[in-house]
Amino acid sequence: MKILIIQTSFLGDVILATGLVEFLFASVPNVEIHFLVRRGNEFVLSNNPKIYKVWIWDKKQGKYKSLFKLINSFRNIKFDAILNLHRFFNTGLLATLSRSNKVYGFDKNPFSLLYSASVRHNLTEKIGETYQHEVERNLAVAKLLVDTENAFLPKIYPSVQDYKLIKQYQAKSYLCIAPSSIWNTKRWPVEKFVNLINKIPLHITIYLLGSNDDYLLCDSIKNDSVHKGIINLSGKLSIMQSAALISGSTATIANDSAPTHLASAMQAPILTLFCSTIPEFGFGPLGVKSKVLQTKLDLDCRPCGLHGRIECPRGHFKCSEIDTTEIIEWLSLPNY
Repeated sequence: MKILIIQTSFLGDVILATGLVEFLFASVPNVEIHFLVRRGNEFVLSNNPKIYKVWIWDKKQGKYKSLFKLINSFRNIKFDAILNLHRFFNTGLLATLSRSNKVYGFDKNPFSLLYSASVRHNLTEKIGETYQHEVERNLAVAKLLVDTENAFLPKIYPSVQDYKLIKQYQAKSYLCIAPSSIWNTKRWPVEKFVNLINKIPLHITIYLLGSNDDYLLCDSIKNDSVHKGIINLSGKLSIMQSAALISGSTATIANDSAPTHLASAMQAPILTLFCSTIPEFGFGPLGVKSKVLQTKLDLDCRPCGLHGRIECPRGHFKCSEIDTTEIIEWLSLPNY
């Protein structure tokens, strides 16, 4: 059976969608899994032995030119099923025009009436006593195709070379901190990261992770801290190398952003700081040792959106007021 998964949203969304790869591989005999992402996110799927082919929607080549090229390719393959995890117009168009035997997805997609079946997409509605995680929402789509009790967490596969490269950073205990996010109101402020780092024992190495664009942010945290064991690795490691490093860390501290999902997919200890967004949206950390911290203030303006904002609409950013003592207690770091 040939199955296409479509997730052309942000990097974190793609990571969370890898749970479906694990589910389908275990639940569908002789399955051939294809995965469509937008250009730039394909690397997180590299080296995955359960994915037959990764397809790329390259908008720089022309948004619709690339889209219709994909449609023609998919018509030639004729998938047995397409699972569209994206809720917007373009992927709905692609899914319905690809002449797949079956198309499944969320009811919020404009083309969902043309799907074989769809499921409701809930953000802050309780299912029983808990809120749905994005992984559970994705699984509900897959269970329209395969109705089993199987459930799998996201999983990514750094290569042997990735692990070899980061071995140089693993001589002693270390923490990973990923202080950035695309959205400013998801970022815990620099001064708060500095205050936290200054409370961490000096013998523990701290690696600051991020992209090239995050280098200056991480450098400001490093320069303002009294801790001398800080190494800024922003832009120096690939996504999969960062994942490999995170897998061996005592813990990772991140905002509501992709590094949280990297840690979840590596089953590594992760503490996620929620500022303007809330864990009830379903994008919190997963795993045996995972923790969410958020402000205890009762703010009528929180959340101010699903993805956060460029700046605080009220100008006070009180949602970032999170007690560092709780972080230190959760870390349970040894003293000198």
